[in-house]
Amino acid sequence: MLLTFLEAGEATSEDTADGEPESSDVVYVLRDKLRQAELRAESMRDDYHLANEDLRAANEELQSLNEEYRSTTEELETSKEELQSINEELQTVNHELKAKVEALSQANSDLENLMAAAELPVLFLDRDLCIKRLTPQVSELFSTTTRDIGRPIGDFTHRLAYDRLFEDARRVLAGEQHIEREVQSNDGQTFLLRVSAYRVSNDSPGGVVLTFVDISKLKRTEEELRRSWEAFRALIDVSAQAIWRTDASGRYIGEPDLRDGRTEPAVELLTTSWLEAVHDADRAHAESAWRAALESGEPMSIEMRVRHPLSEEYRWTTIRAVPLTMPDGNVRGWVGIHLDVDEYRTAEAVLREADHRKDEFLALLGHELRNPLAAIRSSVEIHNATTAADASDAPDGAAWTIIDRQSGHMIRLINDMLDMVRIDRGKLRLERGSVSLSRCIREVVAAMQSRIDASGIELELDLTREPLFVHADAERLVQILGNVLRNAVDYTPAGGKITIQTSLDANQASVLVRDTGIGMQPEQIEALFEPYAQADRGRPGAGLGLGLTLVRHLLELHDGSISATSAGPGSGSNFLITLPLAQAVSIILPPKVAMPRARRILVVDDDADVADMFAQMLKLLGQEVEVAHGARQAIERCEANPPEVVFIDLSMPDIDGSELARRLRARPGFERVYLIALSGFSLSARGDSHLFDRHLLKPAGTSSVVEVLNSLPS
Repeated sequence: MLLTFLEAGEATSEDTADGEPESSDVVYVLRDKLRQAELRAESMRDDYHLANEDLRAANEELQSLNEEYRSTTEELETSKEELQSINEELQTVNHELKAKVEALSQANSDLENLMAAAELPVLFLDRDLCIKRLTPQVSELFSTTTRDIGRPIGDFTHRLAYDRLFEDARRVLAGEQHIEREVQSNDGQTFLLRVSAYRVSNDSPGGVVLTFVDISKLKRTEEELRRSWEAFRALIDVSAQAIWRTDASGRYIGEPDLRDGRTEPAVELLTTSWLEAVHDADRAHAESAWRAALESGEPMSIEMRVRHPLSEEYRWTTIRAVPLTMPDGNVRGWVGIHLDVDEYRTAEAVLREADHRKDEFLALLGHELRNPLAAIRSSVEIHNATTAADASDAPDGAAWTIIDRQSGHMIRLINDMLDMVRIDRGKLRLERGSVSLSRCIREVVAAMQSRIDASGIELELDLTREPLFVHADAERLVQILGNVLRNAVDYTPAGGKITIQTSLDANQASVLVRDTGIGMQPEQIEALFEPYAQADRGRPGAGLGLGLTLVRHLLELHDGSISATSAGPGSGSNFLITLPLAQAVSIILPPKVAMPRARRILVVDDDADVADMFAQMLKLLGQEVEVAHGARQAIERCEANPPEVVFIDLSMPDIDGSELARRLRARPGFERVYLIALSGFSLSARGDSHLFDRHLLKPAGTSSVVEVLNSLPS
């Protein structure tokens, strides 16, 4: 803005030029306005100066405020840095708190899982014995649920015989470490109760924890162990001489637990020189067995004779020792006992001697019974051979039939009895070879056909087309099959059926004998092959109950087996026989046997009836026969008329059959004479088989004699 101030009275060039006179009023007015304008300008100047001063003052104030603002800004920057530092610290604390919360949450979860997995009744109480926490299992003992947290435990009933809950809880709150008790529930369970302090941060009890562990099974086991231990101790007290322990190397630990007055041998056995008390004959075996047990870690059980230190007599003692093992299986020691078995050994020896005498008696009895039976059988065969076919209608025909049947039955009983004796004594020997199974079955069936027909039983044979050859003793195989078939016939009523079936299975042949007879109960099957076991003892002609027992033993000697099954009474029975196959097949003989060619035969037997009847049977076979009633007479007959074949009875009073054979073999010209043993004893058991060409068991039937004669070279 530009202001121009003019002095009053001055005129502009324009006014002068115009020449117009000034007006006083106008000048006055103008002057007045001028003064007013000056005044206003002066006032404005003053105001300006004042405003300028104010501006300067305000500027100074603004500068001061600016300084303060800069100072405040610096302070704010400092505060901001401090806040950032505090914020970082808060974040760190927050992370730590979060980690602790997560750890507490995990710990709480672990605690919950632990309590759930333990499946134990656990009860947490505060100092006022109010419920803080509990597991679901607590409800089985206390009438509480999770909704009862915060309520006093005294408000609830429980099923425990435990009236000291509050007393025990207060004792623990008072500073006692913990309390354990065995308490029982109303239903007979036993719990191990543990009352422990619930610790807080200042390590002062903030409550109690009640833990219940079910130890019912443990208590029952302890009771069973206690009873077992009492029974064991009682057994040891009545039987053992001593109980002892050693370390792994065999050195004795502590003192032996000795028993009554019979323990002196045990005392001496447990000394360092215990072997000196052992009988000389048993000492090496005892020491070897003990050393072997120590090295192998296997249990030991030996019997030895031990010298009694007072009576100086030797008594039989059983020493048994078992190892004590560590979890890794290593032996850490041994426990052993001594048993006085002298009385048992003495009784066993007496029984063994009695059994031996019994076997000898049965063998002698069988031999003595064979002689009269041989005469009877020979007489029957002679009668049957010399009598017409319709002679059974004669008055004595039935009597001869009965004699034939009953004598055959007696022979079978004697054979079974003697065979069992031989098996028990280990003297039964087999002459095994390749045998046709089908041929043996047909031979057995042919021998029993008349009996089967008379019984009204249907017999069916289901034999394999290919020939089955088994590794067996032919004579014993016929005996096995005959006993099983005879058993089926005996227990199958008239109108029944018996089936014999053969089959091939891997390396063995099987024979199944199936009948529709009386059947068996399960308990009868289990005892069927035991000696003297019979399904029907009241049945006529049932025998001794040794037939199937003998079959089982004979099959075991053949590496075979027999088993029986039945669906029950009235359902019949099945008998399955298995035998190993032969490695090689022998020549098959025709089923029909030809009449033997005539030979000069000498029969030697001290029993005149037996010798004469056997000679008559040979004569009916077309043989030229002489008889010698003793060994000396036989030697005389051989010198006068040398025979081609000699049948010799092994048991003769003056010179037995073996000695006679030895003397005949030594005579010149007798190298080609065939000697055949004829006896009720097993030739292989006597060890004389090298002296004879063949052996026949008394009483020898016609078919056996024909087979032997046909087998001799021409």
